[in-house]
This record gives sequence, structure tokens and C-alpha cells, in this order.
Amino acid sequence: MFEPLPGGRVGNLISADNPVTPGNAGSGGAASKAPSRPQAAAPAKPAAPAKPTAPSRPVASSAQPVAAPAKPVAPPAECAAGAITCIEISSTGDRLQPRVPTTFGQPFRMDDWQHRQESLVAKDNLGNAVPLQFDQMSSHQDGSARFAVLSTEVKNLQPQERRVVNIFPTKEKNKTPVNTPYTPPDIRLDATIYHPQITVVRFGDRNGHTPGIAFAEGEQITLTLSGPVTERYSIALTALQAGGGHITLTRIAETFMKAINSHSKTYLAEKPGGGFEKLWIRTKDPAGGVFQVKADYSGPAKIQSANEKEFEKPQTWTAQTRALSGRQGNLPATGAFRLQGPVVSEAQRVVPFVNAATGAEHPHLVARLDS
Repeated sequence: MFEPLPGGRVGNLISADNPVTPGNAGSGGAASKAPSRPQAAAPAKPAAPAKPTAPSRPVASSAQPVAAPAKPVAPPAECAAGAITCIEISSTGDRLQPRVPTTFGQPFRMDDWQHRQESLVAKDNLGNAVPLQFDQMSSHQDGSARFAVLSTEVKNLQPQERRVVNIFPTKEKNKTPVNTPYTPPDIRLDATIYHPQITVVRFGDRNGHTPGIAFAEGEQITLTLSGPVTERYSIALTALQAGGGHITLTRIAETFMKAINSHSKTYLAEKPGGGFEKLWIRTKDPAGGVFQVKADYSGPAKIQSANEKEFEKPQTWTAQTRALSGRQGNLPATGAFRLQGPVVSEAQRVVPFVNAATGAEHPHLVARLDS
């Protein structure tokens, strides 16, 4: 773990050990009071005779759990003299760590670091030079650094050791960042993509608010769904469902939706967004395959069904970073490096999904990989 310590040079760090409060403000920290005005003493009243008191009863006490004493927390280390800031990297394990890379965001006070004329160097509290990399720079109005993403790496961190890395400005001008060769990790994503068949059943032939040919009370409608399994659903129309307007037609569609969803383990009926007289039917399992919908009705009103979406069998699509390295070299697939230098390189790669059978790229799906 690492703990960023407060920014600013030593001497500007504020200690919470001696907070300023109204009671200790002023000379010597003593609070002063205005002298009080002398007052005449009031005559004393005779004391009332003491009343006998009832004997006290023993009070039962319950044992309260005693919290375990908190483990002492070591105070944070202070930055070295002349350092702009520092971080403390603490080992909580029981093994030697040969390399401990660390990346963190660091704000800067105005004029602390003139990053266009100066660079930064890092040293730990053992006197070792530590590699330092800075990216994603932003500036104050005067041109000095306002924020940067800093990356560093300490070596041979001992068990339970607390290593402090101090960061200093140096008059040495910034050098052109080293274009470290970028070897993307070999990441492969396999996606199985398919689409269920969706069939839309429409009851009636109304035209807007103009009713169509009416369904009559007592007429029977049967929907037969045949595919993975065959199921039949029948209703006898009531007076509330008779007619050719959108209200009665919607009631017919809703009745079939409730019947299918209450009994079927294979099919699902939906009315997304309402849909009035329309009913959408699909398989519960998206890979359920092709099915047919047949409406049996002997009256004069109209019932239509059509596939809104045809079934697409499962296909495998693959996105792989290695496939891009030959075409892109050491550059990310798209966009720029967020971090690039001797300590760390990081970029976002946008990798297309390619059909494993045909080699065609998917028209909509891509994988965005941070690497």
C-alpha cells in the first residue's frame, strides 16, 4: 500500500497535534476573561431540616464489553527538505518484494514546478535514485504544473518496511519521453452471439381511431405455437373483448399474453411499450430455434402474424489483441497512450470482434481493452 503525503514544501505541512482553537488562541494560548462587577451578598436563608431518606437498594450493574486497545498507528513520514511532495510505500507482508510499481495522481501548488523549464527527480529515504515518470500534465494560469500522473518503482522492499519516495524539482530540462516499445498482452475474448425469432401477432384491422371488422362475443380464437414444443391457447371472446377498436383489440392481445406466460415453459409473450392489438412472441431460450404461430378463427375479423426478427443460430466471434500487433506495430489500436515511459505504458485498444467461421468483422461490436 502507499500513502500520498501532503503536497507543499516542508514547513508548509500542518500538524494536527496542536490544533488552533478559541481556547488557546492569543498570547501563550491562554483564554482571557473580562473582570466581573462586585455584587452585594444576599442574606443567607436558614437551612431546612433534613428529611429522612429511604434506604438505598443495591443497583445491579451489567458488565460492558471492553473494546480491545487499538493498535498504534505510526505517524506518516515527513517529506525531505526541498521536496515538492513525497509518498510512503508500506509493506504489509512478510516477504521481500523485488519490485513495487506505483502510479498516483499528484496536484501541485502554483509555481511549485515550472514543468516547461524544469524536470522532476525522485529519491527514497535510503538515498537511492528512483525512476520517475510523469504523464497527463495540466497547468495553472501562470504555466506551472497543476496536476500530473506520476509513476515510480521501488526495489527490494523489505517485510514491514516503510519506504518514503521524495520528489524534487531539478533545473534539468524535461527530456523527450522515451517511446518504450509496447508489447500488448495476448488477450482473447470469445463471444457467442445469436438472436431469437420474434413473431408479431396482430388482432383486427383497425385504421387509427377507425374501427375495423369487429370480433363478436362468443367467438373463439386459438393460437398454436409449434417449434421446440407444440402448445395451444384458446379464448372465447367476452362482451368486453368484442369490437374492432383499439380498446377491445388490446384486451384480446393482453388475454393471450397472460395465458401464454402463465402456462408455457418454452415461449414468452410480450407487449413492449403497450402495442395495443399487437403481441410479440419468442422463445424463452434465445437459442430455442425456429417456431411457427398459427391462428385458428372462423369469424370475419382479421388476425395476422409475421416474423419481425428471424432466428440467428449461435455464432462465435473473437476479439484478440495479438491479431492487431502485426498491423499496428507498437501502437495501440486506436487513441493515444495514457501513460508511456520507462516505468509504465498504458493504452486503450479497441479490438473488433471477428467471425470465427467467415473472418468478417462484426458491424457493431468491439472490445475496449485497457492494457
